[in-house]
Amino acid sequence: MIALRQDLSLLPVEPDRTGRPAWVLHDPAQNRFFRFGAAEIAMLEQMTRPDPAAGGGVDAKQAEAFLAYLQQHNLLQGDGDANRQRLIKARQDQTPGWFSWLSRSYLSMRLPLVRPDAFLDATQGYLRWWFDPRMKYLMLALGLIGLAMMLPRLDLFLATAMANFTPSGLLLYFGALALVKMVHELGHAYTAKHHGCRVPVMGVAFIVFWPILYTDTTDAWRLRSRMARVEIDVAGMKAEIAVAILALLAWSALPEGWLKDICFMISTTSLLLTFAVNLNPLMRFDGYYLMSDWLGIENLQERATAMARWRLREWLFAIGDPPPERPSSLMVAYAIGAWLYRLVLTLTIAAYVYSFFFKLLGALLFAWQLWLYAIKPITREIAQLRPLLPRILPSPRAWLSLGILIGMASLLALPVDRGLSLPAYLRSGEVSVVYAPVSGRVGSMAVENGRAASRDMPLLSIIAEDAELELELAERNATMLRWQLEMQGLAPPWLKRSGVIEADLEATMARLHSLRRQAERSKLTAAFDGVVRDVLPDLAPGQWVGEGDALFTLTDGMEWQGQAFVSEADAERLRPGGEGYFVASDGSRPAIPVRIVGIDAAALREFDAPYLLSIHGGPLQARSKPNGAVEPLRAYYRVHLGVRPLGGGQADFPHVLQGHVVLKAEARSWLDQGLVQLLAQLRKEAAI
Repeated sequence: MIALRQDLSLLPVEPDRTGRPAWVLHDPAQNRFFRFGAAEIAMLEQMTRPDPAAGGGVDAKQAEAFLAYLQQHNLLQGDGDANRQRLIKARQDQTPGWFSWLSRSYLSMRLPLVRPDAFLDATQGYLRWWFDPRMKYLMLALGLIGLAMMLPRLDLFLATAMANFTPSGLLLYFGALALVKMVHELGHAYTAKHHGCRVPVMGVAFIVFWPILYTDTTDAWRLRSRMARVEIDVAGMKAEIAVAILALLAWSALPEGWLKDICFMISTTSLLLTFAVNLNPLMRFDGYYLMSDWLGIENLQERATAMARWRLREWLFAIGDPPPERPSSLMVAYAIGAWLYRLVLTLTIAAYVYSFFFKLLGALLFAWQLWLYAIKPITREIAQLRPLLPRILPSPRAWLSLGILIGMASLLALPVDRGLSLPAYLRSGEVSVVYAPVSGRVGSMAVENGRAASRDMPLLSIIAEDAELELELAERNATMLRWQLEMQGLAPPWLKRSGVIEADLEATMARLHSLRRQAERSKLTAAFDGVVRDVLPDLAPGQWVGEGDALFTLTDGMEWQGQAFVSEADAERLRPGGEGYFVASDGSRPAIPVRIVGIDAAALREFDAPYLLSIHGGPLQARSKPNGAVEPLRAYYRVHLGVRPLGGGQADFPHVLQGHVVLKAEARSWLDQGLVQLLAQLRKEAAI
């Protein structure tokens, strides 16, 4: 005869979604609850009879599976050493190895702190008023009063939020957060006691080293009323909202000071965290249990996962297995959403772990997290499909799915990508920015945008009136000094000063030579054959210009050069001599043929031109250094481009064209590119 353990309790609970009766089996040793329906209870009655074969009405396969389930969870009564050894082995199987425990516990670990059941029994009488049905109307009225008092001072309320982004403000924030979360957990605990449940443990859980308080309200499973469980689920949020309402009232009444700041933190922190975190049903917070109890679907995540697994198998293989329960699109959608959310959260946590530890350990932990939470579940599902192969292989749907899978894999593995689109710019081979050598007025002028200029052609002159007057005075002074030297024989005083006069004449001639050179410099000519561009706006004869002002640019309109920038993974796909074409970012110019002249052997350490940089709105990720230089934020290799002569018809081109270049490259599949980038990143971060 088969019997359940004597310490187990079988309790009737609320019927399931179909209206069928249900029971919960409580295991006090593990503090776990197992929900059974009418079919499971019938099998229990059949198994516990002196003659289990008598009575019939129970499917043998179902009974065998149910018996294995009871044995797996150690719910059956046994005797002798064999049963003890079986329990020890089951305990060892359930206990993870030290490596598996460590790999999970450093991200998520629970630390029980207190056993509050006796304290809650002794103090719950003081909080009976909280469960009065009229309390919700009172809190609603107080909330409306608080809003009415805050809205006229909304600008001060928002200013307080900005003013608290300080070290002391953050300290108040964490203090308010701790206070609110303690009230939150006490709300769960006292509500559970109000409905007659035990609260065995309260403690703190560490999720990626972040502390989160928790309360064990597993005993709520024994409640027959689904709405009672819902009340326990929302009790923490109700307590937080009540605290936020009272804090908002206090903020409106208190004078300026630290106490007012604490009330502000509590009023904002409670509401934000309640609605942003606790209501999330995709993680096992209050929102999950609230959704599970509200829908009447116990163990929602496990059942939804089983339903989604069955639905996926039917989509892919159509093997005709019965569903684990009545099909529900809501459960399938929930399972897919929860899996995607967990995948994103896992990648985020893995990235955080990667940045928290030193590079090599961070990379290993990142890979381990991906294996544990993303790749391992897929491999486990594949392993579970192996016994089903005799039923899967004859299915036409399975072969169709296999064909689609092979087609998708071929797209990833076949070398189809034969071109690279890279940020690039073209500029004239020779560029000369012409500055005003002196201050003065513009005299003659022969410059305008797009005008061709030949070598030594006069372009512009600057009249510096002070310099011209000084030149005239110097010439007069030189003439007078030469006359004095010629006439010194007729004037004895001049004869005595002949040495001084000669020295003055020498200095005057040196000054005169300097002034004449300066006058020549004020006449600007073309240094080479080119095109005038970027003429200073409003530049015209008579316009005053200052020394050092950029007047215009002279560019070589025939010889052009280009530079493109490629990542480390794609640099290996390019070869000197490869051809392509350049497309300007404005899209109004025809494509310009280019070819690869060379590729730098080392990644750039600094950019030598401001074009295409992210700090100016471009695609190249860069940041400014304290010394004024600009450094790349990722590895870029410079590709030097040769450009065919643009010809005279391109004289309206600016001296710099920004855009992108499309170059022929070595064919490589998307899968190959991904692996190369991954290995390059691992090699870089591991510094090996």
